[in-house]
Amino acid sequence: MSLTIVNISICLIFLIISAFWLGKKVAQCKIFNLEKRLNESEYKFKKISETFDEVAEYHISNLTKQTEDLKELLMITDKKCLLVNDLLSELEELREEIKRRNMSSEKDMPGASYKSGEKRLKKDFDEAFEEIKDKILALNGRTGALEEQNRKLVKLIENETNKKNMTVSEVKDIINSELNAYLSVLELGRPESSIAEIEEAVTENVPETGSGIPAGLLNKLKNKSDDDTKCDKNKYKNLPYPALDILRMHDSGIVIPQIAKNLKIGIGEVELILALYGENVA
Repeated sequence: MSLTIVNISICLIFLIISAFWLGKKVAQCKIFNLEKRLNESEYKFKKISETFDEVAEYHISNLTKQTEDLKELLMITDKKCLLVNDLLSELEELREEIKRRNMSSEKDMPGASYKSGEKRLKKDFDEAFEEIKDKILALNGRTGALEEQNRKLVKLIENETNKKNMTVSEVKDIINSELNAYLSVLELGRPESSIAEIEEAVTENVPETGSGIPAGLLNKLKNKSDDDTKCDKNKYKNLPYPALDILRMHDSGIVIPQIAKNLKIGIGEVELILALYGENVA
């Protein structure tokens, strides 16, 4: 009986020791897992702390830069405000000065005012502008009339030439004196006063027909006989200005309007010179 009790006691002791050892091992495993989790959590916390420090440092540096920029902008704004205040004070002083001058000028000249002077200046400007406009219109009309007159003259010469069966040399012999008087006006280097005098002299000495063509030239063409001898071609080697230039440009292929534009003469004048000199120049 006592032996059985001893065996049971030994078994109980062995079971208690085994349970204690097993509980110790289980507790050690749990403690190890807990320590592992704690270490992982600590590592993650360190990482989060480092990231937070980096982000905070970055934002602090940006805030510092923005603060410095704001300080500079505030300084610039203060300077501009001071400048604006100075300008406003100067404008105020200038306004007061102008006001004083206006008051003094009104006292010196009671009837004078700025508006009346402005109206007078505008009126003078309008009158001068209208005068210049009238002169330009008159000049354009005169230029058009001269070109139309020259075209009629060329057509009339061609008609008379066809009727009389005259050569170009005979026509040139008839109107050479008339043409030389007109071409002398177009020479380079002549002052405007001398040109006006020559034009006036030619206009006064040569009567005109109803179409504006010199009557003396028509009489010479109509009275020319069919059996007159031809003029010598070598007579027109020394051509007056601008006949030689016109013939050279025409031979090179330049059209009549461009020739008239280059030499600053009328289209009718170019046609007349080509009709007179174009065929018999050596």
